[in-house]
Amino acid sequence: MYLIFKRFIASNHLFWRYRHHFQKIEKSYGEVKVNNFNKIFKNYKIKSVLDFGCATGDKLVYFINRGVSIICGIDINPKAIKAAEEKIKRHNVYYKFFNTIDQKKIKFFFKKKFDLTIIDRVLYILNDKELDNCIRKICKISNYIYIDDFFLDEKKYNNLNIKNIRGYTHRDFDKILRKNKFKLIFKKKSPYKKVLFANPKQALFKRV
Repeated sequence: MYLIFKRFIASNHLFWRYRHHFQKIEKSYGEVKVNNFNKIFKNYKIKSVLDFGCATGDKLVYFINRGVSIICGIDINPKAIKAAEEKIKRHNVYYKFFNTIDQKKIKFFFKKKFDLTIIDRVLYILNDKELDNCIRKICKISNYIYIDDFFLDEKKYNNLNIKNIRGYTHRDFDKILRKNKFKLIFKKKSPYKKVLFANPKQALFKRV
């Protein structure tokens, strides 16, 4: 019961929006799995990156160090964005940060599609309507999409698109992205630590 309650809190977008009121925002939030990213993106020429759920911007800094010159970060937490801006402004790149995925505003500041969009452990906190809206918008402005989240195990639940498993929402992102005209390039185990009763995967999708 405690595990379910804990995950209910962690899966609530209001927690992530207002957690700065009761939890200190560190300069760096979360770990960037550098070796993992190096293997995935070594053969891709990436010059522009959108990070949906950018937190304190550590993944954006990673890509800047790989030669990315156009950066966009989105996060609902204002203090996290402020921390990210402090990091990014030290680099000679074009950047903008937003609290929501405002498609018109993003297209105004960024005239071309992003080479890559990163969505790292964010989607599980969205309800179905929010997820559909988010994915639809991201697919319109991206050429590649990288997702690390809780994937529905198609071997166990091959007739479902979504299932709540011990407090975490699992989804069939392969089907969801295919619906939006993206194809799966690869999918494998997430580089983060194991999550009890969950199926964390990382996957890369490409615009068809």
